[in-house]
Amino acid sequence: MDIQFLDTTDHMVYGHEGWLDISSPPASEDGRRTLTFNWGHNMESHGLARRQGLSTRVVMPDGSQQDLLISHQTPERYLFDFTPQTKGIYHFINENTGYYVIDRDGHYLAGTLKEYPDVPNATFYRQFSHTCLMTGKPQAGEQVFAMPPLPFSLVPLQWKPWQVGETLVFSLHMENKKLAETPIDLAHTTGSGNRVSHKELATDRDGNLELTIKEPGRYLLIARHRTPDGKAGLYYDTSLTYTFFFCID
Repeated sequence: MDIQFLDTTDHMVYGHEGWLDISSPPASEDGRRTLTFNWGHNMESHGLARRQGLSTRVVMPDGSQQDLLISHQTPERYLFDFTPQTKGIYHFINENTGYYVIDRDGHYLAGTLKEYPDVPNATFYRQFSHTCLMTGKPQAGEQVFAMPPLPFSLVPLQWKPWQVGETLVFSLHMENKKLAETPIDLAHTTGSGNRVSHKELATDRDGNLELTIKEPGRYLLIARHRTPDGKAGLYYDTSLTYTFFFCID
């Protein structure tokens, strides 16, 4: 299958990231759902991400995992077909990895120190996109499977269907520690409108983030963190990004 894409490596300066969405269209008669992987910034698409370095999987309600393959694409997103088989919560994870450098003129280029040995900046990036689907209604006291930890992620206090008026509590984790006072971006659309609003948030000194849901809509939380972890001859540092997409009816 010939997948066309825009090489938007140069737009890393704007913080381009991916996000997953399984909220629409509704399930078909046989229960099949369509998962999309989008690429852009603050929930505004900007073409297709390069396919190299992309991988997508689903974590089943029992904790088992399955790789998902791209079924087709539009000019703005990759699409995956998936049919839930049992009641519970399904976690969809996309990982996008690659390398970029910034040359002395400020240009962002795909590659490493091997190709560009004289550049002042060279980065390895790992971007995690996450969304979930809950089928059926959990019974009182029923345990919901917690997704296996990612190297970098926002974790809610409780996995359950959320509603308008609730205050959601997330904690930001990198490996086995929580990250305090770290900026978090929130992108949000309401109703059927396409206008995206943006708000800058941050975790508190304990590494937690509180978000009160005031209206229905589509929400995207974006966390970023950079570490000095490098590899000789390849890159100087590592950039981590995590996005979590969810809908409130």
